[in-house]
Amino acid sequence: LIVPWLLTAWYGIRYENRTLTISFISVASLFILASSFMSISPTYRWTFYAWPCLGCFITASLILLIATVVLGSVCLRNFGKGLAQYLYASSNLSSSNFTRGVFERDVERDVEKSDEV
Repeated sequence: LIVPWLLTAWYGIRYENRTLTISFISVASLFILASSFMSISPTYRWTFYAWPCLGCFITASLILLIATVVLGSVCLRNFGKGLAQYLYASSNLSSSNFTRGVFERDVERDVEKSDEV
């Protein structure tokens, strides 16, 4: 169940697919909701307090899950702002053995500074 959910997130964000990304965020929200309903059970609460290590893992997983939903929503909001084009160009350049140039100084910035003076 986890692997398809994570693949949905990866494909949804990578290819800017709104349907997959919304389904990923929805399933993550369902996980948070299910965990919230489980906390109502007295057995769950007893396990949480009796085994502090398990309680720590549960708390950490919920924090990470909430962060995942927030960051997934941010990514969804930023769809259509150039990620797909950037990744497409980057993959084409890397497949053609294009090496990025390394420059010791920024020539454009030096030109702007000389114009200001």
